[in-house]
Amino acid sequence: MSYFQKIGQQVKSYFKKSSTWNHSKSENRNFKNYLDTFKNYLISRRNESSGNNKPANFFFPKKGGALLGISLAVVLIAGLSLDSEGVPILDPVYEGYMVRIDDQEIGVVDNRETIGRMINDIEQTLREQYNENIVVEAENITFEKDEFSEKENPLTEVSELERRILASIDYNVRAYAIEIEGQGLVNLRSEKEARNLLTDLKEHFTEEDREYELVEFGETVEIQEMLVPLGAIENPENAFEILLKGTDEQQVHTVAQGDTISVIAKRYQLTTEDIEAANAHVEDIHMISIGDELNLVVPKPYLTVRTIEPLEYTEEIEFETEYNDTDALFEGDRKITQQGKIGERKISGTILRENGRQVEREIKEETILSEPVTRIVARGTAKRPTTVASGAFGTPTRGRLTSGFGPRWGTMHNGIDVAGPTGTPVNAADGGSVEFAGYRGSYGNLVIINHENGYQTYYAHLNSINVSRGTRVQKGTRIGAMGSTGRSTGPHLHFEVRRNGQPVNPLNFVNY
Repeated sequence: MSYFQKIGQQVKSYFKKSSTWNHSKSENRNFKNYLDTFKNYLISRRNESSGNNKPANFFFPKKGGALLGISLAVVLIAGLSLDSEGVPILDPVYEGYMVRIDDQEIGVVDNRETIGRMINDIEQTLREQYNENIVVEAENITFEKDEFSEKENPLTEVSELERRILASIDYNVRAYAIEIEGQGLVNLRSEKEARNLLTDLKEHFTEEDREYELVEFGETVEIQEMLVPLGAIENPENAFEILLKGTDEQQVHTVAQGDTISVIAKRYQLTTEDIEAANAHVEDIHMISIGDELNLVVPKPYLTVRTIEPLEYTEEIEFETEYNDTDALFEGDRKITQQGKIGERKISGTILRENGRQVEREIKEETILSEPVTRIVARGTAKRPTTVASGAFGTPTRGRLTSGFGPRWGTMHNGIDVAGPTGTPVNAADGGSVEFAGYRGSYGNLVIINHENGYQTYYAHLNSINVSRGTRVQKGTRIGAMGSTGRSTGPHLHFEVRRNGQPVNPLNFVNY
């Protein structure tokens, strides 16, 4: 069977049923499709023929022929749409109703009863929500029957129709307004929703694991029952955002010492992006200088959640230092006669916060847990003898530094070597008592001075010694002459500094 014959059979099948006009919507649409295809076929055949535009006998019954002829004429006159491959694009057409409310189109339905059922459902839902006999006035709802393209005007979804109808209803319903300082800001469906919203706002600025003495609003807040337009009612989530965002308060911040963009943002509970957006005129928001003025747009909630929480912590109490003069010590000497001890106290009070930011701290009580103990220091007043150490070392001789402190030739060199001519004077680096004066192995001629403050100094390889054991010497006193005794490769002074018996680097005390 040819393609043409198949189309013909479909058309004949349609008209066999035409005597009763009992066609379903689907059959009507299919028939339109067949006619469109048939039209295309005829045009194709006409172009292939030698100019004879009359189609051959299509074996259609005479019954319904007139209707067919009219339909085909309409089809042939209609425009033809093709896709990229030249295949006809079928755009089914259906009968429906354009629905208008106050001359504004809200959608297309296939029958008027759809809107009636929808209005009944809306009224029932509103009655259940508001416990009132709400009637949706239908006088301003009009219908216009027409044919519509499924591509350009598809049937409107039921949910979208409901939304559009609800938005057009001008009806006052009972609601509960949250008023702040006498100004109504948001309307809720029930008193319970309004109270829950206020509770949610308080919880937003409090923490579960923190104890509060008081949580309250800083403004006068009331819930008022009133009639408002249906469209003026907010859902709880939107109402929460409205009250939380509040107004945009303009501020100017003058940059001070230590300010950075992140520091400023934290202070005002903003982000660096917020500050950058509010200062678009600044080329580089991070290159700010003291005295610059920055614009700030600070969100200010309509409500201030004020919290008072108990404050309790312990802190140290620093001890004081007391000085007692005594001639038992030399001038400049100190001796602790009583060690100080840090005390401790407990602080009790409250912290006031507004929207989570601390605005006040009040100390109500201080309890001493342990008293601090004063440190007592004896301060010397006695005149210091010249043979007592001053605490500062002088250079023991003149010369050239030839070897430093530290590892050398596989062993530890415990001092420094200063080279010079034989007989160069060697002096006491500080006052003290001669602890040793004589010959000692690899040191050769050696003098050891105890400075009686934890330090000792060694003077080795001396050519001659000018002091004896037990002699008290003052700083700069000549104690010998440079030489090359003991294990030595030439005249020099080996100089050591020992602290509590341990060698330390002499260059920490003297310069060469």
